[in-house]
Amino acid sequence: ITPNLPSLTSGSNTIPFVLNNTGKISVSAGVLDVSLKDPDSTVIYSGSQPFSLQTAQSTTLNVPLTIPSLKFGNYTLIYTQSDETRTGKPSTITIPNLAAINISSDKSIYKIGETASIAISINNSGKFVQNGTLTIDAPFLGFTDTKNITVNPSEVANIPYALLLPATLISGGNITATFTTSGNQLTKTLLLSIAPV
Repeated sequence: ITPNLPSLTSGSNTIPFVLNNTGKISVSAGVLDVSLKDPDSTVIYSGSQPFSLQTAQSTTLNVPLTIPSLKFGNYTLIYTQSDETRTGKPSTITIPNLAAINISSDKSIYKIGETASIAISINNSGKFVQNGTLTIDAPFLGFTDTKNITVNPSEVANIPYALLLPATLISGGNITATFTTSGNQLTKTLLLSIAPV
């Protein structure tokens, strides 16, 4: 038995399990038990699917499951295959839900009248699709912007901003980037420094 893990997301998902009968007896009363635990070890899905399988035959069982609001951390998929001849031992797969945010600028210090190039990156190092909103807030410039962002597993989203530093600016300040998903929030702050006039 082998699960073919797709990219997962909050909401409806389907995990295909490939079953191969390499034994010498046909299976007429097989059961695939599947459960999924969230990072807090709470069972968020539990179900069983019956199957039958002739010798030297394989089949795919599609297990539909719904995942509520995602939490950062490791999810655990537990599955067991049993039939009329034996009760199977549970197998587990760890499915990480991990992401990181970073904010940087093209210079360490700016002069008034220049444009600051700000780069925000969201790195999805997990197996879940990250759907959320990115908000950048620079109160000292009176600037706020929010965008919808989707970051697929093993991808990095790069979001550039060009912020004009007006001649009326007295000092620099903090720029905060916040990425909010269904159940998580990542925040990073950058201090933008202005050279004295």
